[in-house]
Amino acid sequence: MKTLLVFPALRSIYGIPNYPPLGLSYLSASLSKSRIEHDVIDLRLYSNWEDKFTKKISEGFDIVGITATTFGFDQVEKLARIIKEISPNSLVVLGGAHPTLINDKILKKNKNIDFIIVGEGEHAIVELCQSITKKLDLKKIKGLIFRKGDKVTSNINGFWNCDLDNLPFPDYDKFNLNEYHGDTSFTGIIKKRKILPILTSRGCPFECIYCSVYLASGNIFRVRSPENVVNEIEFMKKKYNAGIFDFLDDNFTLDVERAKKICKLIIDKKLKIQWGPPNGIRVDKIDEELVKLMKKSGCNGIALGIESVDDNVLKKLKKHTTFKQIENAVYLFKKHKIPIKAFFLIGSPGGSKEEVKKSFEFAFKNKIEEARFSMLTPYPGTELFNWVTKNKYWITKQPEIDIIKYTHEGSLKSLYEEPSFTSTEKEKVYAYVSKRWKKHEEKGNLSLKIRRYIISNDILYKILKGLRDKLKNSLS
Repeated sequence: MKTLLVFPALRSIYGIPNYPPLGLSYLSASLSKSRIEHDVIDLRLYSNWEDKFTKKISEGFDIVGITATTFGFDQVEKLARIIKEISPNSLVVLGGAHPTLINDKILKKNKNIDFIIVGEGEHAIVELCQSITKKLDLKKIKGLIFRKGDKVTSNINGFWNCDLDNLPFPDYDKFNLNEYHGDTSFTGIIKKRKILPILTSRGCPFECIYCSVYLASGNIFRVRSPENVVNEIEFMKKKYNAGIFDFLDDNFTLDVERAKKICKLIIDKKLKIQWGPPNGIRVDKIDEELVKLMKKSGCNGIALGIESVDDNVLKKLKKHTTFKQIENAVYLFKKHKIPIKAFFLIGSPGGSKEEVKKSFEFAFKNKIEEARFSMLTPYPGTELFNWVTKNKYWITKQPEIDIIKYTHEGSLKSLYEEPSFTSTEKEKVYAYVSKRWKKHEEKGNLSLKIRRYIISNDILYKILKGLRDKLKNSLS
């Protein structure tokens, strides 16, 4: 049984990725532990990704597993089509957030896709490979959706991993870590310390109306022990020379005392790392002792999911936070000199252009280092999606398709509107705050301005990336 794991060539405004996809690294570790032959390819690294992928598929694989996100699903369908054209007997399996939200609809619409793994796939991918080899009953694999003839069968109950300490650490042996940047510039050909991701917890007990996290990873907060987390950091430092870590949790500080213990262990073991939680933490799940420990343990930046500074909007989003808590969080991180990246939403129920501008002024007044304003996206399965549908607020006839096309950076478009906050108004205020903040960030920062120009220019980006790759190869 020969398996290939694939991450699509999703174009990012940040350029070449900093590190391999964590999900595939966990899957690779599980396959290696079970001695299942496999390979991995991250198509984000290649400007000629179609040629790379075609050549790879020609090697012949029994199973090809692809990570599928909502924004990149059109490319996933293209990859599945290429696989079936080159190797018709290869079985295509999708995993990731989008299949978890859409599940059996995908198999009913796309004959090039054979399996869906819903939720976390470390166990399911191993069981699928073993079951196909031994011709076992696929119905027993938790989290698996499959097609037999014209019938689609689902077994999507009970697929969450609850004992996270027993999972093997992510395996990066199948990746060439030198191909990843470690930063977003075209400098730093060889870096002394690599950046790697780490996940210390999974799941979310909150039910913010716009968020799909609790749908994609469960509403039970499941954690790794502080000792297990710090053991991974030590292991990655020793094996891969990693010195910077992105904590990709959706709720790293949900258990404040656990977060403190992780920081204390990093300090006590004198690991001397840098780290940060780029996905954001809640403003109501911190105290000053934690902030001090974060700083001392190497936290070099914090992301805050603020969303809005209007208490009425926060209530309608079911965020369960207040403006007072937002002010306190910003104050504490500023006091202890931890740079802040803040996320804000445009188009929330009860929102307005005045409310968005109020968020902008708050970020500007408090000297937040980085503010990101995003058009609120009603992901399928969320309360927001159902609310928009029920109230007939869609301004598109095919929301599930247009969400993929128009709600990511670079092709942003409002797909729904309330009578009090029209689509045109949302797009205008997005352009206004984005332009003003971009100018504010770039003032006196020529390197950031150049980097953004390179990334936005497809031809120049490909030329410089090619030159960089050649230089790296000549030095390796």
